[in-house]
Amino acid sequence: MQVRIAGQPVGKTYDADNRQSLDSLLNQYDTNKPKSLHIDQLPISLFASKSTLLLSTHIPPNFRSRKETPMLVRHIPPMLLAILSGLVLAAPKDITCYSDAFPPYVTNEGGKVGGIDVDTIAEISKRVGVSVHVKLLPWVRLEEEIKKGASSDIECAFAYGRTPAREAYMDFMSVPLHVTAYTLFMRNDAKSGYKSLTDMKGKTIALRRGFKAPPAFEEEVKKGDFRVNEVDKDEQALQMLANGRVDAVLTNQDVGSYMAKQLNLNGVGAVDSPVSTTPTFLIFTKAKGLAATAADFDKALKAIQQDGSYKKFVSKYW
Repeated sequence: MQVRIAGQPVGKTYDADNRQSLDSLLNQYDTNKPKSLHIDQLPISLFASKSTLLLSTHIPPNFRSRKETPMLVRHIPPMLLAILSGLVLAAPKDITCYSDAFPPYVTNEGGKVGGIDVDTIAEISKRVGVSVHVKLLPWVRLEEEIKKGASSDIECAFAYGRTPAREAYMDFMSVPLHVTAYTLFMRNDAKSGYKSLTDMKGKTIALRRGFKAPPAFEEEVKKGDFRVNEVDKDEQALQMLANGRVDAVLTNQDVGSYMAKQLNLNGVGAVDSPVSTTPTFLIFTKAKGLAATAADFDKALKAIQQDGSYKKFVSKYW
């Protein structure tokens, strides 16, 4: 049985029953850019989900014997099957993860990206042996790119709350990077009058463009009881609050507190009760088939949170 990598010359084949020939196949096959393989001229596409290897046949209309197809796939030599499993299930050597700046979780100082989440992911990468590069994109554009699926350049991103809609195109880790408390920030002299979102009737609330507001907030927005002013950055929203241009800002409580401190906005602060609290995760683009890598990341993240490493990352920024 002969095997050929798609895109290589037709005469360049590998003997499926010869270990030395299969080793040569392994050296030629780029696991970061998988290609179809041809087994005895029949194209075979490889897919992996966790620890399961799937061989999907795409039979050309003029293939010489359609009846041979099931037999061909069923009788792939064990040596070749083991090699194919290794090719597909091997963890990628490097991954590029995207996020947007939201200090202290993701910071961008002079073009240098850091923050609690970034340091945590760097530690995960050391423990699982995968090099992770972090780049920044605006929230709106980033999620639109992830939705493209297989054609997207996005392999992973953070930090996202789990929703049924997102589960269609995102693979979520089981262990959250952090827990987000979505909270209103108000001027200190106005906070005592706030008990719930119903107290914001007739008010204007600023939030960052692309920010996924909690359902309770969205429900109040639909009622039209208060106005929403979208801005590009949390810093801008908090400065508008301090200057009296809006009545409140909805943001991550840690982000708002960190930014208010950095901007010396002593006259604003978080209200006592968050609108909602939810875990947020590092996610992988579902179409990239990195569910097995997500499982490895989960194990490492759980260990980081249990051995005290995570607390060190947090203390670095507070």
